[in-house]
Amino acid sequence: MYSFPAQLVLHALSEKLDPAIDSLSVARLHSIYDKRFHLSIDTLLFIRSTISRHKLQAMFYQKPNILLLGPGETGKTTLLKQILKAFSDRPEQFYTDRERAQYVVPIFRNTVSALERLDAINDKWSALEITLRDLRNVIHDDYLDTHAINLISQSLALATSSRLISTYRASPLGYVDYFLDALPRILAEDYLPSNQDIVQCNIRTTGIHPNLINLRGSAVSVVDFGGQFSERRKWIHLFPKAGMIIYVASLSDYDETCAEDSSTNRMYDSMKLFEIVVHSKWFIDVPIVLLLNKTDVFAQKLRTTPLKEYFHDYTGGDNYDAGCTYIINKFLSKARPDTQVYLTSAVDEERILETMNDIYDKYLEPVPPYLASGPSSKPNIPIQVQVQVSVSTSQH
Repeated sequence: MYSFPAQLVLHALSEKLDPAIDSLSVARLHSIYDKRFHLSIDTLLFIRSTISRHKLQAMFYQKPNILLLGPGETGKTTLLKQILKAFSDRPEQFYTDRERAQYVVPIFRNTVSALERLDAINDKWSALEITLRDLRNVIHDDYLDTHAINLISQSLALATSSRLISTYRASPLGYVDYFLDALPRILAEDYLPSNQDIVQCNIRTTGIHPNLINLRGSAVSVVDFGGQFSERRKWIHLFPKAGMIIYVASLSDYDETCAEDSSTNRMYDSMKLFEIVVHSKWFIDVPIVLLLNKTDVFAQKLRTTPLKEYFHDYTGGDNYDAGCTYIINKFLSKARPDTQVYLTSAVDEERILETMNDIYDKYLEPVPPYLASGPSSKPNIPIQVQVQVSVSTSQH
């Protein structure tokens, strides 16, 4: 392994930093500046990534910004992955092989977590002497040994049985459909996740994650937040910095409960949070877009799980357009008159690209003064609500 003299590397890094912006990084570098050790390549990469993160955080306060808000598990992070890739100079090479390899274990975890929710699987584990506890233990290790890979392979292969597949199809779990269909490829010894695998992979977001994108020559920061109850308090101090809000809600949440409170329906929670956001004193002059996500899962669910069981005044049956219109109106009843609504599936790259281009045309071209200098200078421009729900199910 190559190594570098610590003083030489740290001095070079510190010379590249702006103390006014990167004070935390500078302080950390100087605190270890005189230590007598050599830095490995991995350590150097870690320091570089730390510096990059601080620079991104600084960019958030200097550039026009979009806040991605909404409850947990609505697809905000998946949406962000698509945005970052779509506006990359080289979208097909957006992830390095090293970054792709880091998604292998999360993809296994996604699939196993979903399998736990399948009732039909319970009487199958004992036949192969596999327990979910064993499976959880191996997928939370820092690395996967041969035993772990064999156990996971055997367990995931079990999911391909016709009984389990039919049970799953009757109760869709979103991203799992994709990974079940891709099992032969995923279980290959030389498996390396594709761009679409990474987009489909569901990883819980915690904290605040600013990302800089180039929208037709305009530098814009897009900030992703954790949406669980414990994460929402972290939004507060950034509210005055918002240029615009994209509030992400999941259409398919109508029959689900919150992870932190099993007595609270996710869609009701999402509507309540949406109402708080749109009427917050911090966002009085900030444009807000409502993005209703997971149209594909919603279309599937309507066929087997009646929306009327959770919203008793709904009368549209399993009709997709009727269901979308009903939920849109529920959200808009709590919204401001200038709220724009989009129906999307975050795993559909083409639709996300169309949505972001439309948002750009309406809000970011040219970059309005209130985005560049803060919301206080925003002019009072009415924005007409436009809702389109006549999208064929085959496109979801």
